[in-house]
Amino acid sequence: MKKIFLSLILVAASSVCFAQSFGVKAGGNINEIAGCASSDNKAINIGAYVGGVIEVGLPVANLGVRFEPMFTMQGATRNREVLKVKWTDKYQFDYLALPILIDYKFLGGSLVLMAGPQFGYAVNAKQVSTGESNENTINYSKDDVSFFDAGLTLGATYMVTRNLGVDLRYNFGLTNILKDTDTIWQNRVASIGVCYMF
Repeated sequence: MKKIFLSLILVAASSVCFAQSFGVKAGGNINEIAGCASSDNKAINIGAYVGGVIEVGLPVANLGVRFEPMFTMQGATRNREVLKVKWTDKYQFDYLALPILIDYKFLGGSLVLMAGPQFGYAVNAKQVSTGESNENTINYSKDDVSFFDAGLTLGATYMVTRNLGVDLRYNFGLTNILKDTDTIWQNRVASIGVCYMF
């Protein structure tokens, strides 16, 4: 899986030669891990992302391909009780991610809608559990979790000026990040941020 991700990075890097525009982006994430908690006790936390934008035009009016390599902080936080002791579990999954999005421009390029796959590789995966005066940290290995993640990303960018835009994204994870086949955990990430195109 790591080789697949590195191959995707090389594809994105090689697209620089054909790119029509470049940019940088940053913002915040509202993260959830579906399956991590019950429906009445959602497991949500806040993270951040930072990355770049490489846009390649296609031979169809207003249509393009957008590569957005980034570092993104994801995970979840849930509360539980064991033997009348309340615990808070914080799951931290930090990814190097690569969305590959087909985009379409409206309103003379001011509004851009996009969709496509996103691939990620975890550079940090751990659980920090806090209960009363105790704190336990588990650093996950590849035997515990899948370091490779894949999902579907939907998004929109509104260009406030020629160079500055507001980004909205939603990533719907499709990979079970646990190696335990009896339990399915999948990333869900809503993002809002800004981009600057050169």
